[in-house]
Amino acid sequence: MMLGDQKERRVQEQTGPYVHKLILPSSLPRKAKSSILKIHHNGNTFDSQQGIKPVAVDYFSELYDSPSERKPQLNPLGFKCLSKESSEWLEQEITTEEVKHSVWGCDGSKNPGLDGFNFKFYRLAWDFIAQDILDIVLSFFKIGRLPKGINTTYVTLLPKTVDPTKFKDFRLISMIHGIYKIIAKILMSRLKIVMQDIISINQSMFIAYCNIIDGFMIANKLMSNLKKRKAVGLIFKIDFHKAFDSISWDYLDDIMGYMRFGRKWRNMIYECLSSSKLSVLINGSPSKEFYVWRGLRQGDPISPFLFDIVVEGLSALTVLFQKAYSGNISKGLQFALGICLSHLQYVEDTLIFIPTDID
Repeated sequence: MMLGDQKERRVQEQTGPYVHKLILPSSLPRKAKSSILKIHHNGNTFDSQQGIKPVAVDYFSELYDSPSERKPQLNPLGFKCLSKESSEWLEQEITTEEVKHSVWGCDGSKNPGLDGFNFKFYRLAWDFIAQDILDIVLSFFKIGRLPKGINTTYVTLLPKTVDPTKFKDFRLISMIHGIYKIIAKILMSRLKIVMQDIISINQSMFIAYCNIIDGFMIANKLMSNLKKRKAVGLIFKIDFHKAFDSISWDYLDDIMGYMRFGRKWRNMIYECLSSSKLSVLINGSPSKEFYVWRGLRQGDPISPFLFDIVVEGLSALTVLFQKAYSGNISKGLQFALGICLSHLQYVEDTLIFIPTDID
């Protein structure tokens, strides 16, 4: 079945979507739902695959283009920091066991990236390909550079609406090269261990001691307490537009510097981001490749943790505000006896709590 899927994808790349009926008739209803039949863009309508692909490249190239405006500088005193031991541990040489654990930790049923192999294949063929993979991965962790080609990603567009006609109506999912995913998985596994040392308790995503629903539950509990005590307050919800896609790599690097990540680690992360190229799949057929200059890829194992680090910038600003302001606006709302909440962060949302009795 794996070989059949790979053959189908290869033929799609060469001839387009109309070969489905010759290869896999049972897949037609499912794939018809996700087919892109037409796109409205800049006042024009495009209804052919060859017409949609260059428009997709233009749209997503602009989306991932880094704006030239000056970035804000944050005071490093507001951040939690890594210990020297943790910083050095992150940069230690990796072991063969770490590489193998990364391969076995990836979902073998997910679609492959540009290399055409999923992780079921990697595990089945491990005895034959292990040394080649080890050489590539160990080389990256030694010199901090990725081989050309392994960081090119297919991006598939999944509809978010019933009748999507604009690119904003689609969710982007990255189909990442297998070897790059092995490297990213190792970086993620190490970073995950130290996350609780650098992320404030106001965040509840991807932290070892937190559950994914903690943020929602705490917010609901706070609302219940306010109603029970007949108290009042202001709650602001901030929903960042295309949060993952708009992340500034320089801003991320600055925050990691404030948190005392080592230069070698920061260089490896920056290499993983800055060497990435995308190719948009339109009905199974890839567009030309293009570089991106900002953003985190959905589907990259390390992206959620890097996003947490970026969002920590807002927590740091809140902490500094609390120290600098003499009134009670920054103390937040009372959650329980002796406990006040100033803000919560979960997924891509931020809640800010402000009392109404401001002096």
